[in-house]
Amino acid sequence: MKPCALFLSLLLTLVGCPAWAEGEIVTRPDRRQEIDLRIEALDVRRAEISTTGPKTATLLGLGMTVLGGVVMGAGVAAFGDSPDDEDEPQLLNTLFAGVALMGVGGITAIWGGTVWGSRVSRRNEIDAERESLIEERDGLAATLSRVELRSPYRDGTQFVTLGIRF
Repeated sequence: MKPCALFLSLLLTLVGCPAWAEGEIVTRPDRRQEIDLRIEALDVRRAEISTTGPKTATLLGLGMTVLGGVVMGAGVAAFGDSPDDEDEPQLLNTLFAGVALMGVGGITAIWGGTVWGSRVSRRNEIDAERESLIEERDGLAATLSRVELRSPYRDGTQFVTLGIRF
């Protein structure tokens, strides 16, 4: 009987953790660690999306548009309602410069605002995904802290039964 029990315990030990399967054991990664890695990747992606350039282009374009309007208004005010024949080329040059500044400034402001808006939209999407991952991680932490063993009580003592499945 003793050799049979010894053989059975040796057999259970080898079946439970065989040496030849050591390299094949695959453990499932922790979900919280996966979430933390995903949050870090989202932070890196968000940092790569810069809004400084489009913001600068938008403000520069608006400034150029205002400057073009000022140049055009100053040209009209300087030459009055009825310019002389010799002042007419200067008036046209001033008006053309004002219109050109307003056009370039307007195009720059529209382009910069569009790019700025699309980048802010992408950053907001990343922020929303990041917030949902943070909520999921916090929910996992709260769930893990509330794990309870549902086992019977007898005489004020809680009993836990362990089992092995083959």
